[in-house]
Amino acid sequence: MAHSNRQRLKADLYLLTTAAIWGSGFVAQRAAMDDLGPISFTGVRFFLGWLCIQPFVRRIPLADRRSTVHRWPTIGLGTILLTGSVLQQIGIQWTTASKAGFLTSIYVILTPILASFWSHKIATKTWLGAIAVLAGMYFLSVNNFSMQLGDALVTLGACMWAGQVLLLDYLAKKVPPVLLASRQFLLVAVFCTTYGIIFEPQSSTAWINAAPSVLYSGVFAIGAAFTLQAIAQVHAPPSDAAIIMSTEALFAAFCGYLLLGEVLNQRELFGCALVLLGIVVSQLRWRRNIK
Repeated sequence: MAHSNRQRLKADLYLLTTAAIWGSGFVAQRAAMDDLGPISFTGVRFFLGWLCIQPFVRRIPLADRRSTVHRWPTIGLGTILLTGSVLQQIGIQWTTASKAGFLTSIYVILTPILASFWSHKIATKTWLGAIAVLAGMYFLSVNNFSMQLGDALVTLGACMWAGQVLLLDYLAKKVPPVLLASRQFLLVAVFCTTYGIIFEPQSSTAWINAAPSVLYSGVFAIGAAFTLQAIAQVHAPPSDAAIIMSTEALFAAFCGYLLLGEVLNQRELFGCALVLLGIVVSQLRWRRNIK
């Protein structure tokens, strides 16, 4: 029992570290936009992330690595990741790292709602959480009954993450998760880097200026954080993991304030609180008192 508790505690610490890396990663993504195009940046950071996980890919049997079974679903998964990443990165140009963190985290709510289209019943707690999240999004992003462009793009990116979670849940039972990640990362890297070379040529000075953001985002936010999450979720229940991972938004807000000087007004802070409340409510396990 003590060993199990230690494993659970270690898993929770890994997930919290992952959330901190991803939350602070929004700052790197926002800062890089001062020098680089969004798609060029996305391509290079995913290429770095792909390189980081290759030692783990090499441990997978060669037959599995060469297998073409589930090729098209895997390509579909990579395409969803590509779309979500590009939408998020373009949107970050016109919003803050803090708001992007909270808006991205709504995928936790969107996932079970999308799952309902495949006959998965939606729990009452999910609907309650969704109402709180929608209210939070209104206070966070809507002014004069219109949503800011950057916030809208980041929200669309969150919809892609929700779809990715559902398809990943299906494929992870058939293909090693690390191999899935490697293929996804490579697809995004090849497409975005090719696009960037043709349509977003950058000067060497721009790349030098953005190097810290690119390295942090690629090596840590993509490579290291993915590895920590994969290790942690072996021992952490999905509901607990989702709640811990939702603190990513808090880290994004804190790092945005500390490193970029971003300050949310009272209306936006209230919206952030509602989003976080909705995510936590949707993941709590409600127990009935038995007399």
